[in-house]
Amino acid sequence: MDASELSGDGKLKESIALLQNAIKIEPNYFDAYVSMAGMYSELKNYDAAIASYEKGRAVDSIYFREFNLPYSISLAGTDRLPPLARVFRTEGDHS
Repeated sequence: MDASELSGDGKLKESIALLQNAIKIEPNYFDAYVSMAGMYSELKNYDAAIASYEKGRAVDSIYFREFNLPYSISLAGTDRLPPLARVFRTEGDHS
């Protein structure tokens, strides 16, 4: 089974383990980071979700824009809302 099938079957921890192994092989595997982040969020492990989202953002900040909302929801789960201003700042906006 692959990580997607495992998560579809509700086996989130097993899926995360597979994705962690994939990242060991390919450290810039953006989809693995954001997939793990979503699974961590489902498990209410918001700190791990935030860490995974931030690693994904470091790999590809442009594509990451599509994940700003779930990232923000994870931040809200930890009462870490003040950084949201940075999440939604657009390029060229340095206020």
